[in-house]
Amino acid sequence: GFLRYKAITAIEKIRRDHPAISCPRAVLEAQVVRESSRYYNGLTLQHNLLRHAPEAVDSLLARALQDKLHRTIDRIYRLLGLLYHVGDVAAARYTIEQGEARRRAAAVEYLDNLLGGVVRKRVMPILDDSPLTEKVRYANAVLKSRPRDLEDTLAQLVHEDDPVVAAAAIHFVGQRHAWGLSDDLEYVASHRSDNRIIGEAVSWALATRHANGGSLTASIDSLPIVELADRVRVIPLFATLSVDELFRIAEAGEEIRHPAGRELCHAATP
Repeated sequence: GFLRYKAITAIEKIRRDHPAISCPRAVLEAQVVRESSRYYNGLTLQHNLLRHAPEAVDSLLARALQDKLHRTIDRIYRLLGLLYHVGDVAAARYTIEQGEARRRAAAVEYLDNLLGGVVRKRVMPILDDSPLTEKVRYANAVLKSRPRDLEDTLAQLVHEDDPVVAAAAIHFVGQRHAWGLSDDLEYVASHRSDNRIIGEAVSWALATRHANGGSLTASIDSLPIVELADRVRVIPLFATLSVDELFRIAEAGEEIRHPAGRELCHAATP
């Protein structure tokens, strides 16, 4: 997702610096279709998760999925800006995201008239104000899919290409003790161990299973990145960060253990 974002941003810069250079319309439209499919897939997975486990709404996994949906919408708007006039698309986006109801409806209607063909058919159901259930129903129709149960949904998320989403899903499986997915965890452990985030997450989840409910913190040298991200996200200092950013902080930081009762700092000192 980050690389796709960088590529689109680079194309935007080229268009600004060299207005005479144009991008093949068919290529951009095909990319819009791919991004919309990513959005619909993420939306159905998120809906399946929260429909079967509503208590997961504040989980690291739910936040990771929501962040991914936001990034996908951002890429769709940027692609629309390359297909049409970037200023007009940006103004419509701002109104849809920030405006009051009447202005939002007008901005949606404007895009509905501006877009055409397959782009309009794929994008407008994402941007309009239709109820979530209708969006999910349309998404399943586009993907030729159907609502899934929780275990099937988690199995798809555990094998997600995005390592942050996959690690968050693996962590969620370990927290819920959903050991019906043990085979999936073992598969990930043997096929994606080269990715540090995923390797640590699956090792932690499998260790949780073998611990039979006991605490793992005291028995290991350091916490996995996914566990650190899950712990620090509730601290107000990190509340506005995306899950991807939390993972990068956890990966770059140095973990230091302190005994209970030790003074770490006090007021008026650096």
